[in-house]
Amino acid sequence: MIGKQPQPGGKEERKPEDIHREMITLAKQFPKPSGNKLEEVDGWTQFGNNFYMLFLAMEAERLYPNSPFLERFYIRRAEKLYGEKWEKFLQENISLLANIQEALKPLELYSKLNNCFIELVFNPQNYDLAIRVSKEINLDGIHADIWNKINQLLKQASEAMALCGIDSKNFYGAPIKK
Repeated sequence: MIGKQPQPGGKEERKPEDIHREMITLAKQFPKPSGNKLEEVDGWTQFGNNFYMLFLAMEAERLYPNSPFLERFYIRRAEKLYGEKWEKFLQENISLLANIQEALKPLELYSKLNNCFIELVFNPQNYDLAIRVSKEINLDGIHADIWNKINQLLKQASEAMALCGIDSKNFYGAPIKK
């Protein structure tokens, strides 16, 4: 055989120093974290458990209007359960919805960063490097800042839904609390 041995899953193992560099590069795209404490909102560290998925689905619906996937499930459910009340919520909260969409955008980049961390930490030879780089970039702080912002907006959305006669708990998913 010419070249390297193939890796399981057809993916070549990356060098730890390359992953480290990628994590540093990704982390620089976030504002410097204000701390590393994930604040609870109404007893949730992720407000309403999967409540945010409704708003991810709204963005996916905007980008891919004919999507047959999970995104449509959330939208159809809201339309079916609440009809005109749902439309009223959407019309009266355009600015809030835009703020939520903006706050959700960093999740994709954070996911890439966290996947790099996982790639390092689950290799026993790289565990110490994973912990060191996690502290160096304040991975927990980046995560906390993203969710602290999202959580406050989700709470506002939940309150706005209530004013329109919508029970936001219908979109929470499984009740997982800390």
